[in-house]
Amino acid sequence: MENGFLKKNTTLKIIIVIMIFSVGPYAFAATPTFQDLPTSSEVLIVYNSSYVLDSDSDGVQDSLEIANYYKNKRSIPETNVLGISTQAIEEITRTQYNTEIKTSIENYLTSSGLKNSIKYIVLVKGVPLKIQSTNGFEYSTTNYSSVDSAVTLLYENYDTTWHLSNPYYNVDPSYTKSYRFQSEHFSINGVYLRYLVTRLDGYTISDIKGMIDRAFTTNTSGDGYWVIDDHLKGYDFMQTASTNLHNLGQNVNPNTWSDTTNYIITNPSGPVMGYVSHGIHAYMGDGYVSNSPVNANHLDFTLLNGAVFSSYESFNAYGFANKNQSDHGQVAEWIEIGGSGGIGNVYEPWASNIAHEEIFMPAYAVGYSWADAAYQSLAYMDFVSVVIGDPLMIIRDTALPSEVQDLQATAEDTQVSLSWTNPNDVDFAGVKIVRKVGSYPVNSTDGTVVYNSNGTSYIDTGLTNDVTYYYAVFAYDEVPNYSPGSVSGARAIATPSSGPDITPPSEITNLQAISGNARVNLSWTNPNDADFAGVKIVRKVGSYPANSTDGAVVYNNTGNSYTDTNGGLTNDVTYYYATFAYDEVPNYSSGSTSGARATATPVEIIISTELPDTISPNKPTSFSATAGNGQINLTWTNPGDTDFAGIKILRRTNYYPISSTNGTLVYKGSGTSYLNTGLVNGTTYFYTIFAFDRDNNFSLVDYTVKTKATPYSGSPVGDVTETDSPSTAFTEPNITTQGNIADMSADVASGQIALAWTNPFNDINWKGTKLIRKIGSYPTSSTDGITIYNGKNSTYIDSSVSIGVTYYYTAFAYNDWRNYSDGTVSGSKISILAQ
Repeated sequence: MENGFLKKNTTLKIIIVIMIFSVGPYAFAATPTFQDLPTSSEVLIVYNSSYVLDSDSDGVQDSLEIANYYKNKRSIPETNVLGISTQAIEEITRTQYNTEIKTSIENYLTSSGLKNSIKYIVLVKGVPLKIQSTNGFEYSTTNYSSVDSAVTLLYENYDTTWHLSNPYYNVDPSYTKSYRFQSEHFSINGVYLRYLVTRLDGYTISDIKGMIDRAFTTNTSGDGYWVIDDHLKGYDFMQTASTNLHNLGQNVNPNTWSDTTNYIITNPSGPVMGYVSHGIHAYMGDGYVSNSPVNANHLDFTLLNGAVFSSYESFNAYGFANKNQSDHGQVAEWIEIGGSGGIGNVYEPWASNIAHEEIFMPAYAVGYSWADAAYQSLAYMDFVSVVIGDPLMIIRDTALPSEVQDLQATAEDTQVSLSWTNPNDVDFAGVKIVRKVGSYPVNSTDGTVVYNSNGTSYIDTGLTNDVTYYYAVFAYDEVPNYSPGSVSGARAIATPSSGPDITPPSEITNLQAISGNARVNLSWTNPNDADFAGVKIVRKVGSYPANSTDGAVVYNNTGNSYTDTNGGLTNDVTYYYATFAYDEVPNYSSGSTSGARATATPVEIIISTELPDTISPNKPTSFSATAGNGQINLTWTNPGDTDFAGIKILRRTNYYPISSTNGTLVYKGSGTSYLNTGLVNGTTYFYTIFAFDRDNNFSLVDYTVKTKATPYSGSPVGDVTETDSPSTAFTEPNITTQGNIADMSADVASGQIALAWTNPFNDINWKGTKLIRKIGSYPTSSTDGITIYNGKNSTYIDSSVSIGVTYYYTAFAYNDWRNYSDGTVSGSKISILAQ
């Protein structure tokens, strides 16, 4: 315990990665809402009327002060502010939630008539943060939750065990902005997502007011940077987020995707709009967000108004009282350094409930409000997530383009010719023309999109005569925002009618010509014209047929494939084919488009029965490294495979390369030695050698194909031990507690205590042992005391002791996943009096 708060350092749990990434969470099919931008009248503010703390001594308790400040900033109606009497603590029971929060809000929404008009609920500091579990903390059975996530499901009846799938999850992967939130629209298994709930919270009143101010004056230039700091982890969506943002023209750091262990803590290219990382699980350390405690890895960004935060940390919203509540990076710290919002977890989320950065970042970037973007990225409800910030916060231009003018629609036989005048807006990007039968389209997705570009005319073909078609044109900008398409100059109707048919059919497409032995196999796609009657295929030598009679007619029918042996084709002669679709008149298509033409040269085909070689070559042997001054001499023996093609040697300075591309290429050739020069003295270089064959199969990796050496000037220096190489397995990290060490003993000498123990060498996952010392009682965890040793040895002399003091020691073994032994067995701890 520190300052009355539980210190958390729990590893993010990723349970059954195959389940999480292969079968869930799902993007649920949903119909568009076509809602306008959210407004202040759709927000309900909830504060704690029983809160008494007045931290700024202004005579108004903090919870009410924040509620009033936000109400005035956003001009929210007085009737949309509710005070409830509840506990003035962050963690409450489910019973307290139901009686003091859930029932109070439901009763007010019903009695005030706001139940169906409210879309967003804002909980302010002083309203409890999280709901305790009543059935333990195990994966798939716990029922803990954030208060905020539970409030999203007001009025609903459901089982609170574990969590519920979010029907709003990833509803708009194309970023159409047609799915802005609407109450009682998104549901699954009969349970509706009633409201989107955000929280205005932070360490101080000043922090929270600053967040509210920044959300009100966001930067809408679209020039901010999205910092995506991956760390060779296998359970995130950061590369997809980078791709999605680049596809939207956003600035991303790194600009070209790379996944390394280098921290991104500055952004010289410009100010930042969003950030995601693995935080403490990338070993960035406590205080990496706010530099408190002082941390050399702390974030040093210029944050734009509207900047948001998320991280793959279990407890990044553990509390909002002070920084000592958790050593994970906190959303509250992001707000403290100038951030405007964030998504976090109040309890262990497991990887499946971490906010999906590949969803909320692009959704927020294109113009969804912060609440909408955040909740689209959360796979589950009534679980651990909280969204911090103003739900109305938007970071893109929301001004609608001017309307298109002078839309003209001229009816012809089965088609309508359209022309119009585009607006002169500086950010004009194009127009969408939408067609309906029976009424005008009311938005850019209400009907059939017949045109989407920046021209001023178009012929809409393939229509049915004597049917009246309604057209509306919607101008759009770069965001895109769409004009209403409701003025008379942006609308028109037309009714095609028949006349003498002189219109040729549409062209044949996708003509394929595959050469055979004295034959050519042809396939194609016929047009969908209602009066399509057939296709003629004409063949020539020397040039394409210019019309349906210019050459030898090899096919005349309605099919879509044919093998041409007509007249006996000659191998090694190039034949030119053109296809001409015709109608009942007949009118012929031009046969001049690329999809209606093809060439082929028949050849004698010899079929090989030899299967491709996929067998890995034998490994090189006798791989050794001899260090010199700024250089290392490498020698080896090549395998004797008959299809041996060469050798590749790769090197790294942190671990042995694990594949033929995982490192710096040092040598590629067929020799048996190489002098690697230009190296840094005192740096250990790790080498892996690979043999490859003529089919580019590479030999396997084991300890026999690895070597290391450290160049030196003067006296030789020792090699360092490699760091953990990245895992390439698609399995969950081991979360099983590491087995204990045994046989702890201690001997006393003058001012020293000599300790010895037996490590669990038989455990293949064992990575090392930490020795922790305390005075007064045994250490109970790997962080409960002073770490005096961390390594793989089985002895240590503690020289930093005071005579006459009794010291308590516990040894904690750990594995590759930093799971520690519990240190409770007698053989893993000992106490002794220093003499």
